[in-house]
Amino acid sequence: MKKFSNVKQNCAGHRWFTSKEWLTEIIFLGQLRHPHLVKLIGYCWEDDNRLLVYEFLPRGSLENQLFGKFSITLSWSTRMKIALGAAKEMEKVITETFIDRHLTTMSDVYSFGVVLLELLTGKRSLDKSRGEGEQNLVEWLRPSLRDPKRVARLMDPRLEDQYPIKGAQTAALVAYKCLSHYPKPRPTMDDVVKILETLQEEKQITLTLQS
Repeated sequence: MKKFSNVKQNCAGHRWFTSKEWLTEIIFLGQLRHPHLVKLIGYCWEDDNRLLVYEFLPRGSLENQLFGKFSITLSWSTRMKIALGAAKEMEKVITETFIDRHLTTMSDVYSFGVVLLELLTGKRSLDKSRGEGEQNLVEWLRPSLRDPKRVARLMDPRLEDQYPIKGAQTAALVAYKCLSHYPKPRPTMDDVVKILETLQEEKQITLTLQS
C-alpha cells in the first residue's frame, strides 16, 4: 500500500498529478497486466489522503527487505543483482507495455535512479525524521554521487565496507545520471543494464582470481 500527500510539487520540484490526472492514471494502471508488474487492485481517496493498494507479495517487497525493522542486511552482491534484475525488467516493460509512451521512458529511468540510490545508501528516498536538508535523499546526496572520493561516505554502513569501491563508484555514477534534473541527459535503460552487467562480470573475475 502506498500513501500520497496532496501537494502540487515534490521536493525535487516535479509536479504531482492534479486530482483529474491522478484519477486518469489510476484507471490506466488498473488496466495494466504484465508478469513483471505488481497488480494494482484498488485505491482510496478521502480528503487530502490518497492510497494505492497493490496485490500482496508473500516474500515482501524491496522496501521491507531494506528498511524492515527485523530485516537482515542485504549484501552488496544481492543489492546489485536486484538492481540489474529491476533494470532488465523495466526495460522489458517499457518495450512491451508502454508503447503509447503514456508513461515516459525518461521518467522510468529517474524512478530507477531513486531505487538504486536507496540500495546504495540503505536510506529511504523521503524521510521526515532526518534533519533539515536531508529529508529528500536525492537532493541531499545526488551531488556526492559523481565524486569518487565521497562515495564511501554515503554507502550503507550496514555493509561494513564489504563491497568493491570501484563497483560502488560506478553504481553511484549510474544513479547520478539517472537522477538528472532534465530528462535528456539520463541514460536509457539499455545503457543502465549494460553497465550493471559489467559489475556482475567484475565480481566473477574477482572470485576467479581469489580461487
